[in-house]
Amino acid sequence: LDLSHNALTGPLPASLSSLKRLVRLDLSSNLLSGHLPVTLSNLPSLAGTLNLSHNRFTGNIPSSLGSLPVTISLDLRYNNLTGEIPQVGSLLNQGPTAFSNNPYLCGFPLQNACPENPKVPTTKQRYSTVLCYV
Repeated sequence: LDLSHNALTGPLPASLSSLKRLVRLDLSSNLLSGHLPVTLSNLPSLAGTLNLSHNRFTGNIPSSLGSLPVTISLDLRYNNLTGEIPQVGSLLNQGPTAFSNNPYLCGFPLQNACPENPKVPTTKQRYSTVLCYV
């Protein structure tokens, strides 16, 4: 299923996980948002590509994605994902390119270490300036 380069918006529908015979899913270069659903791991036939790059997904990468087949080529580049990349299953087989350009994502295989006490600034904190007068 290739729905890349459209103007699709909103979160991924929960019903996507009912496509049990889906081999390849490319939703790249859209305006999709929200968290990556844990139910993506319920696609047992996925063996080729799971491309969710160039969207607006936020939040952590669910560790359940590690249960996808080892042969999967995962692409989560250019989103707003945060936190540490789970070190489980097929997620261990992905190179750094699969996770690049997510400014608040950390851990292996990326070159940036995760902070001891992760605190990701909110959008408001990143773009506001506080002026103090004494």
